[in-house]
Amino acid sequence: MYQRQVLANKVTNFEHRLPSPQSELAVQTMKDPYVFDFIPFREDMLERDIEQALVTLSQNTPVS
Repeated sequence: MYQRQVLANKVTNFEHRLPSPQSELAVQTMKDPYVFDFIPFREDMLERDIEQALVTLSQNTPVS
């Protein structure tokens, strides 16, 4: 699935509906995957476990 998604031509109307800097940002935002390397994953981990890890991490991270 990853290979299909990466190689597939994305159909959007961003370049027609948004000004140049915003349209490129929208395209890049849709392409960039979420990276959760900072969460220690387990094989039996559930989506709820990942959500809880994100909440705990955000509560323990100071805002700069």
